[in-house]
Formats: sequence, C-alpha cells, structure tokens
Amino acid sequence: MSSNIMKSSGKTALRPEEYTIACICPLAIESAPLEALLDRTHLQTFWTGYNSYTLGEIGPHNVVVATMPETGNYKVASVAANLMNDFKSIEFGLLIGIGGGLPSEDDDIRLGDIVIGLPENDDCAVVQFDRGKSYPGDQFERTGFLNNPPRVILRAVHQLRVRHGHGSSAISMILEQMIKKFPLMMDNGYTYPGRARDVLFRPDYAHEPGPTCARCDESYIVKRDSRPDHHPRIHYGIIGSSNMVIKDGMLREELKRQLRLRCVDMEAAGVADLQFLTIRGISDYADSHKNKEWQPYAAAVAAAYARDLLSMLPPVPQQNESVSQARSHLAGHGGKEIPKIEMKAEKIFHQSTFSSSGPMYF
Repeated sequence: MSSNIMKSSGKTALRPEEYTIACICPLAIESAPLEALLDRTHLQTFWTGYNSYTLGEIGPHNVVVATMPETGNYKVASVAANLMNDFKSIEFGLLIGIGGGLPSEDDDIRLGDIVIGLPENDDCAVVQFDRGKSYPGDQFERTGFLNNPPRVILRAVHQLRVRHGHGSSAISMILEQMIKKFPLMMDNGYTYPGRARDVLFRPDYAHEPGPTCARCDESYIVKRDSRPDHHPRIHYGIIGSSNMVIKDGMLREELKRQLRLRCVDMEAAGVADLQFLTIRGISDYADSHKNKEWQPYAAAVAAAYARDLLSMLPPVPQQNESVSQARSHLAGHGGKEIPKIEMKAEKIFHQSTFSSSGPMYF
C-alpha cells in the first residue's frame, strides 16, 4: 500500500451514481477517524432526504460515509436503506465502529484489537442474539440467519489476512499518518491509551462504584502474557448484535460458550440483509467495568483496517447480484425505509437467564 495516504482535501463534485462503497459509522466518534483517512473529500451538490453524509475517496473507490444520531439495529437499518436509495450504484458496504470483546484462551482479544465479522463453518458472520429463545439449563438458541458479506469482500479480507500474517500490516502506519495530519485527534483520545489501561477482570467480579476501576480489587484481574508491542491484532469470527449494551461478564461468557462469539455490538444485525462487512475495534470487555476511555482509539483502528482493505481492493463491477436484490427488496417497501426488523424474543435475558444476578445494561 502506498504510504502517501490522505493526499488532498481538494473539493471534487461527483454525481450520486459515481459512488460505489458505503461506510456506516453509527457514532460521531467512529466516523471522525474514517473521514480523516479519506484520500480526498468531495463537495455534496445534490439533495438527500434523510441521512447525513461525508463524500470522498479511498484508493480507487468513491466512498459514502453515513452517520446516525442514535445507535441500535433499527436505526442502522433505516440509515442503510436510505443510503442505498440515495446512492443507487453502491456495490457493497462496511459497518465500522467499536464493540465489546469476548476474550478466550484460544483467542487473546484485547482492548484496541480488531474483530472482523466472518462466517465460521456453517454459521453466519453476525448473530442477532436477542432474537433467540432461552431454555431450561441456561441454553440459548438463535432464531433466523443473517446474510454474510459478499464474496468479493471475503476474498479481499482473505488476501489482507495473509498479508497481515506475514507481519506486513499497515494499520499502525495509517494511524501515525492520521495523527500527523490531524494532531488535535491526539488530544481527543485517538491514540493508544497504554498497556496499563487494558485490564480484564474475572467475569464474576462486578465493578465497584465509580467512573474508573480505581476502587476495584486487583486480585480479581486476569493475568495475561505481555505483548511485545501495542500494534492491534486482528481476529476473525462471529459477531453478536443486540439492541442492548452488554455489561455483564457472566453473560459474556455464556454468549461466548454457546454462540462462539468474538465480539458484541449494537448495529450489525441492522444491515445484515444488505450484506455488509462488520469491522469492530474493541473498546471494552462487555462487562460491568466498561467505560469510554478506549472508544476513540478503538474507532481509529477499525477505520484504519477499513482503509487498508479498500486501498488494496481494485474497482469491482457495479450492481452485483446481492446488492441489486437488496435494492429491489427495499424498493418494494417505498424505497425510503427498510421494513421494521423483527426483534421480539420470547424471553430476552430476564433475570433467570445465564446468571442469578441478571445481565446489566445501560
């Protein structure tokens, strides 16, 4: 990849049909690094009815960055539907942002790492776990299957995975150049917070009252081997999506054990029918110790991965079958808003599910 990223902010004006890549960043803290990583930004000279967009280029691609004022699968579904109605040549999309990591002995996920939503064996890349049914014995069953990313993206992810396996990841360099061009982003937390700030507590130990973990008992900290550097590691697997913020270590362990999740978020299921790739920077461990300290950096590493992926991906033919089918589906519902996603579960994590104390949510 060329080291000359973010070459210019020269204002070019293009037609809506010239944009081929959709990037949805649900929060402003998530869209800021991606917008900073655009090679060029474009003027928007046409009217769009519902969403707020930033237009620009990454590599050979004209990119639409869409943000939303609220999180949740319903909100993302509406943003995605409106985006595809406004930009009718979109080939595929990326959902970029932060998520909660589910570390295990086999997958040493840490704060600031990246999780890519990919299918495993016969499973899909995204599980909407609050659509499941709870059964006696703390068993949990998923209902429904969510679309996987398109093949062109899966091939590109595989190629990038091989390159990263050779130790040639460009993510740290991308972040360094972003800060060099936008130094104020350092003051806003978009740099590595430090290894000492990455603390994983036992799942059965609840957070002590207070904005930080200063009052938490250090004897409950999980001991992990030190890494030789702070470069983000990239993990691949199933992402769990819910309309609820998970803040329960025991629930995290059950979701990991039963559904083999690597990460949880609040938006991925909202675009599942449109075949987006989900990219998550890990900002917490989905437990009661969750706070916002790592969110800017986690958003930055997710944006850097997206840039690395798009920079190596050549232009692909427009109107691939999956997107054309999705657009036809949306057009059948007025073309402006996606049909309301069924989110009703027979039992959604009530007090008897998974732990005696019950899960904790915002």
